[in-house]
Amino acid sequence: MSPDIAGSKLAHRLNELRAQHGLTQSQLAKALQVSAPSISSWESAKAPKPPPVERLRAYARLFATERSTEGGKLRVLDEDELTDAERVRANELEQELLSLHPLLRVVAPAAPASSGSWPADDFFRFDEGRVITIVCASVPDKLKARMPYSHASDPDFVKLLTYADLDALLEMYGHLRAVNPHSEVVIRLASEMRGDDYTTHLMALGGVDWNELTRDLFQEVDLPVRQISSYAPGGASFEVVDRGKRRTFSPVFRPDESGGLDVLVEDIAHVYRSANPFNSAATLAICNGIFGRGTYAAVRSLTDPRFRLRNTAYVRQRFGGGPFSMLARARIRSAEALTPDWTVPQVRLHEWPDP
Repeated sequence: MSPDIAGSKLAHRLNELRAQHGLTQSQLAKALQVSAPSISSWESAKAPKPPPVERLRAYARLFATERSTEGGKLRVLDEDELTDAERVRANELEQELLSLHPLLRVVAPAAPASSGSWPADDFFRFDEGRVITIVCASVPDKLKARMPYSHASDPDFVKLLTYADLDALLEMYGHLRAVNPHSEVVIRLASEMRGDDYTTHLMALGGVDWNELTRDLFQEVDLPVRQISSYAPGGASFEVVDRGKRRTFSPVFRPDESGGLDVLVEDIAHVYRSANPFNSAATLAICNGIFGRGTYAAVRSLTDPRFRLRNTAYVRQRFGGGPFSMLARARIRSAEALTPDWTVPQVRLHEWPDP
């Protein structure tokens, strides 16, 4: 589908939604807190301009419920105001609108290999036949000593139990296999990397404490972000040096009311995407966090079906098709890492490069 056709379909659908609810462009503009000319440009039949991703989210919440017009005043409800049924409808409508967005509907033409570019609809879709290598850290021996079935001498030995970041690994492996059914997806421990592995599409999972490949890659790539080891003075963090200023981002804990260990309530999720420094015709992705749940949240940012298209669209609008880095909050609720929504400014901690 060409960009013009894709843009026209989205424009038509936005116009249809407004007309179905009997709204003028001025009324809708006021509710969305934009100008009436913006609404007109988004609905234009001849030269449509696709709205930012966060505006499509607002469209979805507005038209997901009749309560948007309660009291005779048109307003966009906050997400936490929606009922479960309204939230389902809003998510469905958002996915529909995102699927019509020209940046997601149109597969970009082949770019120079050094750009580290990707197809428009998924960061992890590659040409058929290309090998994809996921690289994990090994669980340290002192931890494996406390785990059953993690020693090769055990009759019930399970090799996966020797891999760190299992949640992130299973999520990434399943997604890669689903979107690349005709490509080989290989899992390697960083300590078992072979020469040819480095020149495939590389996916490094996990932080610098355990994953030596992640640690080495931070030395290879030109990036103002560094992950500080938990063994360093001051503890684990991400450090950004930007315009001569140094900023530090650390995980957040709260005291355990029962007197046990402090409870992690917010990790840092980092996603980096570029050309592979060992092979400019392949790509590199790093998904890491201070702890395992930050790594899992980083992976889910681009695989979670509820957020994948939204986050992909945001990155394409923000950075185009080139390299990028995103540091985001990974909130922990009920002991689970929530998927970061990159369209929410408060979730984004640092973005690179500058627009």
